[in-house]
Amino acid sequence: MTITFEQPDGLYLSTGAALARLLEAEAVQAFAGGLLHAALTTTFNLQPSTFNLSLAETLHHSGGPESYPLLTALLTLDAEVHAQVGEDRRVLPLSGFLSYRASLPPERAPLQALRLPPLNPGGRYQFAVIEGESWLAARLDLHEKLRVAGHVRLTISSPTRSPQRLQSIEDRLDRQVMSQAVLETALVAGTTDITPPLTQAEQTALLAALNQLIQ
Repeated sequence: MTITFEQPDGLYLSTGAALARLLEAEAVQAFAGGLLHAALTTTFNLQPSTFNLSLAETLHHSGGPESYPLLTALLTLDAEVHAQVGEDRRVLPLSGFLSYRASLPPERAPLQALRLPPLNPGGRYQFAVIEGESWLAARLDLHEKLRVAGHVRLTISSPTRSPQRLQSIEDRLDRQVMSQAVLETALVAGTTDITPPLTQAEQTALLAALNQLIQ
């Protein structure tokens, strides 16, 4: 079974592939600066029993945080799932699928593939484990000369927080000239809109990750 295949419209992952095989796939290891590979490694460290789960089983899993590191990375990478619903082939953004997966069980809507859209020039990527209990994935495209950020994506999760995009912070950083002051201002203003609030450790890790991305 081919577990990954590249097309002009992105990298496709077979949802029938075990996570262990995806971890070994060269295309996964190289994609997005290793962000996805780091998330898979963290998933195994968190719960070794996920080693033999398929990608489809992981996406359908809603019983606990075992899948959160991987979902955190996939949301940051704008993943979408291709599902067969009756006679129709549906393409769903991962965020939408996760919201409705309780009404889309595997027997009703088998997943056929997961697509990761093509990456943009100047893309920078970061995955971090925060004090062993929170997971952060960050990306942005940075214009080399103008230092303007685009396509900002920030996702965080923990055992008490399902994977959550930090859109209020993303919006404050998108199309801005990057600097330490801009990062700090966006973080302070944006965190007021996040529920539950970010912990101090999460705020510190987020600022550190963003600083690394703009270096």
